[in-house]
Amino acid sequence: MVQSGRGCHSTLILIILTFLTIVRLISSIFKIFKLKIIKAMPHIKAMPHFKLYDIKKKKANLSIYLRSNFFALDFFWGIAYHGDIMKNIKLASGHEMPILGLGTWKLEGRQCRSIVKEAIALGYTHIDTAWMYKNQREIGRALRDIRIDREEIFLTTKIWNTHLKYDDVLTQFETCLRDLQMDYVDLLLIHWPNDDVPYAETFSAFEKLHDAGQVRSIGISNFSEAQVAKACEVSALPICTNQVEYNVRRNRSELRDYCDDRGIVMTAHRPLAVGDLANDAVLSGIGENHGKTAAQVALRWLIQQNIITIPKSGSVPHLRENLDVFDWALTEAEMQTLDTEM
Repeated sequence: MVQSGRGCHSTLILIILTFLTIVRLISSIFKIFKLKIIKAMPHIKAMPHFKLYDIKKKKANLSIYLRSNFFALDFFWGIAYHGDIMKNIKLASGHEMPILGLGTWKLEGRQCRSIVKEAIALGYTHIDTAWMYKNQREIGRALRDIRIDREEIFLTTKIWNTHLKYDDVLTQFETCLRDLQMDYVDLLLIHWPNDDVPYAETFSAFEKLHDAGQVRSIGISNFSEAQVAKACEVSALPICTNQVEYNVRRNRSELRDYCDDRGIVMTAHRPLAVGDLANDAVLSGIGENHGKTAAQVALRWLIQQNIITIPKSGSVPHLRENLDVFDWALTEAEMQTLDTEM
């Protein structure tokens, strides 16, 4: 019996070692195949997925590394979108901004860290946060854990409207950088207008941060046409975007046209109306024509108009669903329906 027991243990160990060897072999073959795919189709190098999975540096955390190298789920999912993948919008500052990003309002603590990591693993490269969201520290930790190259991420944060005086801007922004563990942000916004503080004073502080290399582009959020006009008059730097609530039920086309005329790109927060659009009958009917969900149709409607879109998601399936809006398009008739019937 003792001999039999030892034999079972030896067999089990042999099976485990064989399994690990096979996994290692498959992983190696996959890496070679992956490199050949990249060389054969150079346009795939522009995909966020390939930027984030640096095979030589192996900068992803363990869970992402295992999924990408052993199971290859995200890789083959990413291949499906090599034709029309993440689009960038050129801002008035000359910098480019991914048209789809991850909104993080109400994402906090461990969930926030986890969602940011998963989003980046799936191919998101644009993260939107704010001082008021109270989650910048979690986002900073997530990015540090992944050890992603800073240039791979487009990071937006915002100054709250109680801190728009010159010194207050600088103080709050210092907190933002410290919590995010960053040397700079790609985009800094005035979160909400405050007409009690001269716009020129706020933009003067923004200009100082820009000149110091801590901010690459600036913008505004929740500004009306009149407030946009006032901001454009006093800002020495180009105002790159106006982030507002924008979705098929709140069509801000007049404000968009006004901003377009001034070189200001629109960014849509609450693009899914906080989830209310998920079961909309009109959106669902259009989605059936494309094999897509109502939420995907709502996002595609915005992206097809070159509106930067930052849906928030608290689950991996929704992260993946929201990213699946680039290899198909709504017809002119469908766009017209959404413009007029919602």
